[in-house]
Amino acid sequence: MRTGLLPWLLLLFALDPAEAPARESVRLDPDQILQAASRWTVAIHVDREPERPSLPRRRGRSLFGTPRILQEYKSRPSGPVTGLLIDGAGHVLTTYYNVSGTLKSVEVTLPGWERRPAKLLATDRSDDLALIKLESIPDGLEVPPLRWGDRDDLRVGQFVVVVGRAPDPEHPTATMGIVSALGRNGGRVFQTDAELNYGNVGGPIVALDGSFVGLASFVGHTYPWGLNSGIGFGTMAETILSVLPQLRQGENVPAPRRAFLGVGPAEQGIMAGEGVRLGEVSPGSAAELGGLKAGDVVLSIGIETISDFVELRRAINRRQPGDEVEIEVLRGSERVQLKVRLGSRPE
Repeated sequence: MRTGLLPWLLLLFALDPAEAPARESVRLDPDQILQAASRWTVAIHVDREPERPSLPRRRGRSLFGTPRILQEYKSRPSGPVTGLLIDGAGHVLTTYYNVSGTLKSVEVTLPGWERRPAKLLATDRSDDLALIKLESIPDGLEVPPLRWGDRDDLRVGQFVVVVGRAPDPEHPTATMGIVSALGRNGGRVFQTDAELNYGNVGGPIVALDGSFVGLASFVGHTYPWGLNSGIGFGTMAETILSVLPQLRQGENVPAPRRAFLGVGPAEQGIMAGEGVRLGEVSPGSAAELGGLKAGDVVLSIGIETISDFVELRRAINRRQPGDEVEIEVLRGSERVQLKVRLGSRPE
């Protein structure tokens, strides 16, 4: 367990509920969280063909001036990474990046320290997900039921714990943080300030009630922020459940065609629960073509009431390009009903 985690958790659990209304109503103690999550958490050993450096190097620097130490900092390590054992059939979730490249072999070290060969079934690159499967199931393999968290229970400021199995597969690691933001990557990912790195990426992100709310993902290769920077991401449990049936069938999930409205929120908001004021309407976008204007307050999309910009994005993401939606806005003191045909999110 990371130094300093236990005192923070003990302090958290000692608080009076009235002083922290945003916390989960059911809370486990630190040992319970770690013990439960570590039974799902496995180490993955990947042997792949050597990767060429992204930039040529010269005298300790790349030809474009990037110090070698920074390139090595962002390079994929040769040691084990982390995965999440989700059932007794030997299915293991991890990140796409953990198992990408030209693979020679994949092995999994189970919580009972038994090492078994595995194979890659399918990937979802857009959500940084991969599903692998043990080639043989150990006798008596028991996997505690995974309690999948609900999107509606995920809140900014909520405490979470990330569990990993590297660099030493026999001893789990734990890192604590909060949910920093929702609605990332088209609403399929949330942001956390828990320190994520190549050791715990692919591991479970667990709420303090013991529920699995996301998979530690997008570390070191997609976003410009470095490891352990406090800017990390978790692929939401709801996102995983939406693609898991396809991954189990051995089918890669293609990059989705996502619906796009083309608006941004105003810097000056309105009272909570009263809609979203638009600060920007992109020229030529579905929003502009449908009659939306900067300054409009979006009240509803279809039958869904909109109270913040995250809800607006979710409502759009649940639809397909080309869908026609009814949007109610408040324009001045007048309520206006608009019909908007959604476009496609730019690449």
